[in-house]
Amino acid sequence: MGTGVLRQLGTPSLELIDVLVREAAQNSWDAGLPEGDLRFSISFKRLGEHAQAWRELIGDSRKGMNIVVGAGELTEDSWILIVGDRGTSGLGGPILAGEQTQPGVSPDFVQFLRNVGEPRDRDLGGGTYGFGKAIFYNLSRCHAIVVDTNCVSGTDRRRLMGAALGAPFTTPRTQYTGRHWWGVTDDRNVPLPLTGSDAADVAAALGLPGFAGGATGTDVVVLLPVLTAVAQEDSKHGDQRQLVDAAAERVVSAILWNLWPRLGSAQRAPQVTISVSVEDEVEKIKKPDEYPFLRPFSEALDAIEAGKGDTIDRERIRYPGAVGHYRIQLCNPDPSSGSRQGLLLAKPFDGPYHHVARMRQARLIVDYLECEPYPGQDFGYAGVFLATREFDQCFADAEPPTHDKWETAGLPEKARLVVKYAMTHLKTRIKDFVAEKAGTRSSDLAGLGRLSSKLAPLLPFDGRIIDDGPRGPRPGGGQAGGGGESRARILEEPRLHLRNGEVRMFAKVKPPKPGHRSLVLSADPFVVLDDGRRERDAPAGAPVPEALGWYDEAWNLLVHGPELSELPPHRANAFLYVEISRIPNAAIGLKIQTSES
Repeated sequence: MGTGVLRQLGTPSLELIDVLVREAAQNSWDAGLPEGDLRFSISFKRLGEHAQAWRELIGDSRKGMNIVVGAGELTEDSWILIVGDRGTSGLGGPILAGEQTQPGVSPDFVQFLRNVGEPRDRDLGGGTYGFGKAIFYNLSRCHAIVVDTNCVSGTDRRRLMGAALGAPFTTPRTQYTGRHWWGVTDDRNVPLPLTGSDAADVAAALGLPGFAGGATGTDVVVLLPVLTAVAQEDSKHGDQRQLVDAAAERVVSAILWNLWPRLGSAQRAPQVTISVSVEDEVEKIKKPDEYPFLRPFSEALDAIEAGKGDTIDRERIRYPGAVGHYRIQLCNPDPSSGSRQGLLLAKPFDGPYHHVARMRQARLIVDYLECEPYPGQDFGYAGVFLATREFDQCFADAEPPTHDKWETAGLPEKARLVVKYAMTHLKTRIKDFVAEKAGTRSSDLAGLGRLSSKLAPLLPFDGRIIDDGPRGPRPGGGQAGGGGESRARILEEPRLHLRNGEVRMFAKVKPPKPGHRSLVLSADPFVVLDDGRRERDAPAGAPVPEALGWYDEAWNLLVHGPELSELPPHRANAFLYVEISRIPNAAIGLKIQTSES
């Protein structure tokens, strides 16, 4: 039944768009060619000038319960969502489920377009063409997709076919399951895909990307996507384009939080190129370690890949051996603070970091396991657990259809024992790690909590300007004071951050909008006395705080010293960090002066 397939995913713990990103990416990884340049894309496009072709080829003007999509629903302003890959094998194999599959050929076409619930058929693979495909239909308002594929080998390599899932219905002579297909039919009235030049001509008429230069891969088109299910902020967006832009940003967030291990780092080469676009306007996706909120996870995986992780060995008579590698990285309590909010929409946990990203050999995130909190408010930690090749199948068996957790109930003995052992010992190791770090910190680190508590009341997080700059008259009268874009704003009080293994102090600053002026920002840190006044004359030999340098929001050093004379290009919501030297057992205040050079 069509409605049965739509319910195959059950009630996943993830949002629909997260499931789409994960499932589609997993299937693309599994279909990747050994020497191919793997590319994965998600695009939003208006039907525009191609709307008439959609109405003629897909739309139905009849009336009745068996209509998938009416021709009147397909207008120039209707949208499609295209999930595509290149450098993959395409959906090859037999066209009909009853055909015999040749040795060495995977029946991908029938698995994706005809069959339901096919098991994963690639060692160390991530996805399945069975249950996971339901998400494509679920994200379509009419539960319909169009598939365009170019395969690496075999006959009828170019194939195009549409499919839809709906409620079952009955005519006077026939009972239908609710599964529909678009294409051509054979003499038995069995639906078949368009192939060869026919498929290419129809794909071009529909405005689909096609396969330039003989590229191989697959495009899955979600017809009339439910944008509110993707954007999740429909009440904040007035028109359709704004809603699409919000949906695209939500997709980028889902990609970052779920696929980052495949995107590489400064230490690891990327395994895939990923793009997200709206009407051919591409959203740039950087390497994970360029995003502060992913950097500690990425660094943990870097360490494992470099052989610097710790190993969990199963020391039992049955199924002995290394079951997984892990690494824990200390970080700020919440490295996502201050990041672009849209990129955090898919963040799967709230509050301080004390989580481990779990994954199998496919290097796709299963979940972020919440572990022992770090005591106090000075630090957090992020970690990675990677199952070994030897026991990867045990962890694969523990995953539900959405691949978003590991569950041991009902598993065969080997998988149940291995997965339980790994998770029990991982939590124990992390608990010991936290206890050791918290209990053996140096006297310098032990005083951080006291220092932080002293800092808190000095510069409340109210966005006010602390500025000794000139107070010239403003247009319309009055004095330039604590608002507007003309001066730098201190967004957060100086806080302790762990950078490159060292505890350092930074303040977060909102730069001014320069306009046509050349501006200079000057950081002036100072010791705050017990009565709240600024220390003007330090005791002889006593250290005084200094501004050591300015950084951009990605922690790239802009300049050494207290003055920043070349501001980065203005961008809405951008911010800077200023580094301040730490003075033991002292509370530090800060002023930022904005002046014209």
